[in-house]
Amino acid sequence: MFFTLLVATIVVEAILYWIVLRKDVPRLLLFSILINCVTLPPATWMYRHVIPDLVIVEAGVVLAETVLILLLMQLPPARAFLLSLLANGVTAVIGILIPFP
Repeated sequence: MFFTLLVATIVVEAILYWIVLRKDVPRLLLFSILINCVTLPPATWMYRHVIPDLVIVEAGVVLAETVLILLLMQLPPARAFLLSLLANGVTAVIGILIPFP
């Protein structure tokens, strides 16, 4: 089930990156794969075993992904933060509406 969650998150966030940035789709997909392979496993573990508070975990993910977006996409800090906030907000809402075990 985790693999399904990872793939869904990668696809949704890549689409959101493209909607906002309108850049090279394969490159944005690669960025989404890299970013989510770094952040989703520890976030899932933290939520399930350490901090069962989605808001706190997502806040950490937003900050971590902001740094990764800054490094990979070379966006200004405010724009990187907003893109991270948007992408994680959308995927969090989807995760709430379609819960994964």
